[in-house]
Amino acid sequence: MAGEFIVVNDGDRQTAKTINDWLCSDDFDDKGNLYRSNLQAMALRGAIPFKQTGFFASAAAAWRRDQVGIRQKQADPSVSLKLGVPGEKISMDATVEKIIPLDNMYGISYLTILKDNETNAKATWFNSGVQRMPEGDTYHITGTVKKHEERDGVWQTMLSRVTSPECNLKKLLTEKGTFNKAFEKKLAAVKHINSRDRAGETALYEASRGLAYEQTDRRVVMALLEAGADPSIQSLDRQDTILDHWILSGDSELIHLGLEQCPALTKPWDVESLADCDKLSEDNRNAVSVIRQQVLEAEARPAVTNAAPLEQATDPSHNTDAMEPPTAPAKSLSTKDQPELFEAMEDDESDLSTIRIG
Repeated sequence: MAGEFIVVNDGDRQTAKTINDWLCSDDFDDKGNLYRSNLQAMALRGAIPFKQTGFFASAAAAWRRDQVGIRQKQADPSVSLKLGVPGEKISMDATVEKIIPLDNMYGISYLTILKDNETNAKATWFNSGVQRMPEGDTYHITGTVKKHEERDGVWQTMLSRVTSPECNLKKLLTEKGTFNKAFEKKLAAVKHINSRDRAGETALYEASRGLAYEQTDRRVVMALLEAGADPSIQSLDRQDTILDHWILSGDSELIHLGLEQCPALTKPWDVESLADCDKLSEDNRNAVSVIRQQVLEAEARPAVTNAAPLEQATDPSHNTDAMEPPTAPAKSLSTKDQPELFEAMEDDESDLSTIRIG
């Protein structure tokens, strides 16, 4: 507020010295950025004109951003490693770390940043087609090494013509849900059966959706389940579930499997919704209703604890016969749905990169 003074303590002075030493260090990397280069030039000059003190003060934010980057690398270190040689076809289990859409004269392409699960080495892939792999999922991929490039001191392997058996299987089921040799061959090549597409949908979801509309062979669904497919994964785009499609299909065996493995998914199925399912038998309709009611009752039931107060449990002279009637325990607050708190710093160096200090 106006009229208030900021007290500079010894800790602030030490931080300022650390930032200045960082700028003057031979190890300082301006990253080809004019803004960072100007900061270093001012620090090396040893004196800052008054009109430029505000600009130089922004070095504190740049230094903090670098510290955040260092901590992130320490928490999830990436190995500076070249994978393969240019022209070589390589395969790996890789996790999609980030997908960056890029505009160009031909439309939108995607830069996919991958991490090799075995070595932690980085790989990148430019894809101008349909983006099938969401961030965070793991796939078995095969691609051709195009070249190697260094970024922030870490070698990255640029790949081209990347394919994945998980994506190939999902694409096949989208086009046709027939149980045949082509399906069996593609299923046998899959290593991560629960990998999703950009809509958050798995191969089992696609097959189950086809089953509900009589477009998929039931044997396809059973083969995916035998391969370890998880029926609890929900579609991110459609917000429906695999159990929803099993209920719509009226398949008794699959419905009871879903009720056993993921009963909470019955919550949207009230009496009216179940009555609209023509393929659903009365027994299956009742089974879904019973499980749904149990789930709702369990969620509405207050948390109960049987633990005695510490002083009662440890006091041998405590007379339990003379206890006052117990009061209802306070309902515990759940942190289950609280979002994770994290520090996010916006990179504003690009806004200052065009400023030149004369």
